[in-house]
Amino acid sequence: MKCVNIKQFGGIENLEIQEREIPKPKENEILFKIEGFGINRADTVQRKGNYNPPPGATDILGLEAYGTIDGKNDGKKYCALLGGGGYAQYTTVHKDHIVPFPTNVDAKHGPGFIEVWLTAYQLVKYIGQFKDNQSILIYAGASGVGTSAIQLAKYFAKNSKVFYTVSSKEKMDICQRQVIGATQGFNYKEQKTDEIVEEIKKQTNGKGVDLVLDCVGASNYDLSIKSLAPDATWIQYGLMGGAVVDKFSLGLILGKRLKLQGTTLRSRDDQYKSELIQSFIKDVIPGIESQKLKFFTEKIYDLDWNKNDISPVQEAHKYMESNQSIGKIIINTKN
Repeated sequence: MKCVNIKQFGGIENLEIQEREIPKPKENEILFKIEGFGINRADTVQRKGNYNPPPGATDILGLEAYGTIDGKNDGKKYCALLGGGGYAQYTTVHKDHIVPFPTNVDAKHGPGFIEVWLTAYQLVKYIGQFKDNQSILIYAGASGVGTSAIQLAKYFAKNSKVFYTVSSKEKMDICQRQVIGATQGFNYKEQKTDEIVEEIKKQTNGKGVDLVLDCVGASNYDLSIKSLAPDATWIQYGLMGGAVVDKFSLGLILGKRLKLQGTTLRSRDDQYKSELIQSFIKDVIPGIESQKLKFFTEKIYDLDWNKNDISPVQEAHKYMESNQSIGKIIINTKN
C-alpha cells in the first residue's frame, strides 16, 4: 500500500509518499480501507519530531480516517480514531474505536469528524463535567476542536455562558455568525488580557468562568489564572504557546482552589477510548443527526495515490501551520 510519512524530522519538504506492507490486524483489531483523513495539529508537531507516537502505534502520520471496514459490505461509512496510520490506503484500528458516520450529514465532513468532536466531548463533558448555568472559556475558538466545543457547551448546559478567543476579525465574525452557542468572543491580538478578564467578570457577576479549555499554555497563563472562578477547572490539552511559565506560582492555584488537569486523547488506553466513544455515540450523535450540531470544514485537498504527488498534503500542513484555518482541514484520497 501507499502512505504519507516523513523521511526526516523537519518542514513540509520532508513529507513523502512511501510504500509499506498492508498492516495485519491484531487481536480486537479490524482492517480499515481509507477514503480520506483529517489534518490535525499533532501531525505537524510529529513531523517536526516533537510528538512521538504512543508505544505500539505505527510511525505513519494520522490520528483519524474515514472509509469502510475491509471485507464488510454493509454500505456504511465509518470514522476511525487512531494512534497513527491515517495517512495511508489502509490501517488497522481497534474494533471499538470506530463510529458510523451519520447518513444525513454531507460525506465531505467525514474525514475530519472524529478527532475534533471526540476531543471536544472529552473536554467539555467527559472530563470538564460542564453543567447548566456555568460559564466556560475556550481558547482557539475557530479551530476544529474550538468550534465543536463551543457548540457542545451550549448543547449540554442550559443558560450557560460560552466565551472564546480568536486571533483575527475574520475568525471572530464567523464564530459569532455561524457557531451555535457562542456568547462572546475576544480577539487576543487586539484586546489586552485585563480587558478580556474584565468583560468576563462583568458577564459572570464578578465570578469568572467555571471551566477553561486551554490548548495554548504558557502565553495564556495570565488570562487563565485571572479569568477562572474559585473552585473552577482548568484543562490543559495543548501547548501551542509554550510549556514553561516564568515566575509560576502555585499559590494562585491554591488560593482559588482550582483543579488543573492535563489530558491528551492519543495516549489513552484502549478501554478508555472505547468507553469514551460509546458515551459519545449516546450523547452527541443524536445532536449531529438532528443537525443541532454543525460541522465546519474549511479546506479540502485531493490526494491521488496513483500520481505520487505529495503536494496536497504539504499544502494542508502549510495551511494548518499558518494558523489561519477555521474548522477542519481534510484530505480526500483516490486509490
